[in-house]
Amino acid sequence: MNKVLMVDITGRTQSYDEMLFSSLRDNHLQDVTFLSPKQGLISLLPRKYRSSLHPFKRIIKMIECFANYILISFKLLSKTDVLHLQWLPFIEISGVEYYILFIYKHLSSKLKIVLTVHNIYPHDLNEKDVINYRKRFAKINRIVDAYIVHTVNSKSELSVDFNIDKNKIHICPHGVFMPLDINMSRQNTEKSDKFHILMFGVHSYYKGTDILVEAINKLTDDFRMKVDVHIVGLMDKDYYNSLKKLDNSEVIDWKNYYLSDEELGEEISRCDIIVLPYRKISQSGVLLMAINCSRLIICSDIPSFKETLHGSDNDCSYDQDLFFKSGDSDSLCTLLEKHIKRQVSINEILKRMAKLAKENTWEKSAEKTVEVYRRVLC
Repeated sequence: MNKVLMVDITGRTQSYDEMLFSSLRDNHLQDVTFLSPKQGLISLLPRKYRSSLHPFKRIIKMIECFANYILISFKLLSKTDVLHLQWLPFIEISGVEYYILFIYKHLSSKLKIVLTVHNIYPHDLNEKDVINYRKRFAKINRIVDAYIVHTVNSKSELSVDFNIDKNKIHICPHGVFMPLDINMSRQNTEKSDKFHILMFGVHSYYKGTDILVEAINKLTDDFRMKVDVHIVGLMDKDYYNSLKKLDNSEVIDWKNYYLSDEELGEEISRCDIIVLPYRKISQSGVLLMAINCSRLIICSDIPSFKETLHGSDNDCSYDQDLFFKSGDSDSLCTLLEKHIKRQVSINEILKRMAKLAKENTWEKSAEKTVEVYRRVLC
């Protein structure tokens, strides 16, 4: 196999990238290198600030990304055959990456570029931004040799919305996240009669945190007395303040900061159910982590979630226990009540989660990824 360089310029999905890289290196490729901030690339921000929307920190990240693109150009001089990019950090606001990749192609005439499209569109774009984004992406498409997406739905959407040949788009499943040395066994909470609800991750409007807050508000007093709700993870200050104003339930515990792996593990070990009320996403690492944690899951009925939780056998048996109508807090409230009353097939659902965890492995993702490399090199 030829020389492969996999790069996450931003470090946005570094935990996942490292697992894919390890599987590629250990099972398939000897000559593969992975670069990200603090792993061969320049890092100007601590990990906990990498998702910050603060203007000053965004400027620092922009400087960091430019510096890393320059650094990569030197790496390409060592005759890389496949450059696998996990993110294009500037395409949301600028077309500069077209010129960067154009230069890369000239630095290494045989270079093939593979781009993983984690989300078809950046989050929270308005209609004007979407039009401009499509124009920039169409220009990038002239240089990119192949795309990787994680779901059938994403492949269809990427092809239709950006007029890309489907043969250029390849589906590689996203592996489940394996927490680092964290005990995910259920903590002893038998003495508590509370039903523990958890939502975690970096919060923003598209993730629908407000929908969960509204659903909790709509629970009757009898149900509220039975729940303990934790909403944890970093969010923009204005968004956080708006959620706090919306919350009149007095049962939500907020942690508005970046949680360490250990603290997140403790939150998961205490919970009965993980809620993902997202409005839209192409694939979610949070969902895959939830699958791997042997917990009940409730999520919105968006296509990517349904495809992931139906699995390879397209099993819809437990849809009524897993999904609520996207964007509908009444629907979420009703489903939460059903879970609080334990009117769901808990053991069967947990068996399904275990099966899905075995289906979505990094080994399978690596196998499909290597197939993409081989195709572009043919």
